Amino acid sequence: MSEPDPGLLERARELATRCTSTVADVLDDSAAVALLDIPNHDNPGDAAILLGEYELLRSLGVDVAYLADLRSFRREHLARMAPEGLVLLHGGGNTGDLYPRHQDFRESYLTEHPDRPVVQLPQSVYFQDADAAARARTVYTGVSTLTFLARDSLAARRAGAQLGLATTLCPDSAFTLVNRADLTAGLPRGGEPVVRLLRTDRESTGADQAPAHKPAGLRDDLPSEDWVIKPKRRARLAVRVMSRATAYTPAAGAQLSQASPRANLRLARGLVRNAARQIMRADVLVTDRLHGVILATVFGVPHVALDNTNGKVHAFHRDWLDDLPGSRRAESLEEARSLADGMLRRVGRPA
Repeated sequence: MSEPDPGLLERARELATRCTSTVADVLDDSAAVALLDIPNHDNPGDAAILLGEYELLRSLGVDVAYLADLRSFRREHLARMAPEGLVLLHGGGNTGDLYPRHQDFRESYLTEHPDRPVVQLPQSVYFQDADAAARARTVYTGVSTLTFLARDSLAARRAGAQLGLATTLCPDSAFTLVNRADLTAGLPRGGEPVVRLLRTDRESTGADQAPAHKPAGLRDDLPSEDWVIKPKRRARLAVRVMSRATAYTPAAGAQLSQASPRANLRLARGLVRNAARQIMRADVLVTDRLHGVILATVFGVPHVALDNTNGKVHAFHRDWLDDLPGSRRAESLEEARSLADGMLRRVGRPA
């Protein structure tokens, strides 16, 4: 049994407070909002953002009058359930062309509703294709009522250069989960010196692959894993079927459109609790997943951050976590191993 790192917990609370305060300023005393583009898939990072957004809004006394994912959104339902007031766009790391379905949805919404106040919750920004960035820039600059919250200073620079936007810096909403004791209640802590949580998707740099020429002294005896997803497959299928079915729900029955996204909230809690179980068994976590870093901070688990393909992990770390002895950045897996061993020695555990 290892104790949580107090410096990490303190920073998580500070960032939760900053995120909440920043969002409160842009909500401008709104009593109710619509929240669009919530995740309907089994990714613990996106689930953590969603739960964090709800925790943040709850703490501010703000009701979510209309909730929708990509499949369940209908403009008629929005007009019936939240005909006026702020619209919030779910935060995360998909402003850009890596995940075009989400970007296409946002651009479509903004094009169709250019006069309604909208807040983009904290996002990273990354366009690979100049034409895609130019199209997005035309949409974003055509909406004078848009407030864009950048998750880090790199996102702010990219939003300015690629999208022509002035932004407000705001840390990730998942930090507000530091107040959610139910997510970790009863879970064991520690027991494995080092756990390597490394991406296997399109954002992976291949850090989990052994180098062609192994440097002297490089240990390669630590297995790597990505998020361990244990979905309730029937529940997820039911949520997706309900989500698609809302396209046929008449506007008069708009309340029925909330069944799928609210069920997804329950699935999100399970995903985050599974992530907590995975992260908290580590004395030190080595990860290139941004929400591996964020949730390790929230749960007080010392960690080493490797970067992903678009630079968002290290950019975020430099802005918010770089000064903490319990949170370090590494440029390579070899350096990460060395830093992890040093962190274990610092707390008196064998490497």
